[in-house]
Amino acid sequence: MKTNQTNSSLQAPPLWQQLLGVHIILSQMQNGKPMSSSMELVSVHLRPGVQALSYAVLRHYASAQLAFRLLASRNPPKELANFLIISLALLIQDSKNRLTDQAHLQFYQTHTLVDQTIEALKRKAGPKAQTGFLNACLRSFLREESAIMHQINQDDSSIWNCPTWWIDRLQNDHPHQWQAILEQNQIKAPLTLRVNLKKTTLAQYKAQLEQHSIAFTQIGPIAIALADPLPVERIPGFMQGQVSVQDAGAQWAVDCLLDACTLTQDSIILDACAAPGGKTAHLLESSSAQVIAVEMDAQRAERIISTLSRLELSAKVMIADASYTKSWWSQANNEQQFDAILLDAPCSASGIVRRHPDILWQRREQDIASLVKQQAHLLKTLWPLLKEGGKLLYCTCSVFKAEGSDQIEQFLRKYKDAIYLSSPGHVMPKSLSVPQESKNTSESDIKIENLKYPPLDQDGFFYAILEKKSS
Repeated sequence: MKTNQTNSSLQAPPLWQQLLGVHIILSQMQNGKPMSSSMELVSVHLRPGVQALSYAVLRHYASAQLAFRLLASRNPPKELANFLIISLALLIQDSKNRLTDQAHLQFYQTHTLVDQTIEALKRKAGPKAQTGFLNACLRSFLREESAIMHQINQDDSSIWNCPTWWIDRLQNDHPHQWQAILEQNQIKAPLTLRVNLKKTTLAQYKAQLEQHSIAFTQIGPIAIALADPLPVERIPGFMQGQVSVQDAGAQWAVDCLLDACTLTQDSIILDACAAPGGKTAHLLESSSAQVIAVEMDAQRAERIISTLSRLELSAKVMIADASYTKSWWSQANNEQQFDAILLDAPCSASGIVRRHPDILWQRREQDIASLVKQQAHLLKTLWPLLKEGGKLLYCTCSVFKAEGSDQIEQFLRKYKDAIYLSSPGHVMPKSLSVPQESKNTSESDIKIENLKYPPLDQDGFFYAILEKKSS
């Protein structure tokens, strides 16, 4: 979809159609809907372009909002405001790319973008669309670009494309790493695969990728990052269950839990808050134990079932609130305690922003306290379901300490029968292209060099393994 004169570019859908799709994504995000599900509202043939443009807009969203405030003399209707923000974000991206000698990354020529945004507004709002206001604001940006970009480059929220409360929390939690974390949030995450060793070997699958001339890098024991993302139907072996899409850091969850346990085919593992099923499947691929997956959202539970079907795996999937054990425990396991529990708790998702940039603009500061309370309640209600000597893995895809180390420290103070075992702790989002992080970390931060799993290209997580003392 770049302006290079290739056949695929020339045959791409008109830009105004793609901008209408981006408008859908932005409007849905402002209503609390994630981009991943909102994309289903976009026509299939438009999705690749809309997704690329949406990522670009969301990664310059704070800058576009600031530019909007500087340019708009009045508050226009939301529909009009969103088209202006979309176009400003793309113009700002081009401006930043020119400053960093990356002008070749421009999506469309400036005049084309302005004209096509106006056309998209007409198509959306009809003949009474306020195109004059939109055109005037965009032309003003082009005239005053230098001054506006100067103000953008002085504003912390715009510099880091992040709400100020988020920056403050990271500075407090990770004083030596907060800038590196925010930088990572702006870097596109790779499409990473987990190889299913019950269906193939690592060597065989790598050979299969080579046969298809697909460039890749192995970034974990069974984790392979593709150089360029592909639709899942075009990934060799995906439909046959040889691989699944899962971040390299997310793959640590099952490895951490199973490394701490001695399980047999008679052992039963509880996967609490299990959707979309990646960890459920990984447990079954890596262990002979039985798995019970509990998920309260019926639609998300269907994704677990679909995933297991593709992989030809079997687990008992239950639609229930994992924290309300009376509603499912008896039916799940005859009120017998579990040998191991994997609790992938609901969280802010602050560790996966590079993969889901809309998260930054959907979370509110007050949400964290509510999530922390929910996590604590899950730990409290699931702990009695664990056998003596059993292991519980508490994990979140968050880099906020309130949802990680602080949460576990509070739990250990209350539950004297809980032993904290050697665990990864806070895992920072990291790209292969970024230098090693500072070693001046606090005692509660991850000491990644001591792990079995080396620092690679993974999202941000927190992992803690707890053992229940024997009487």
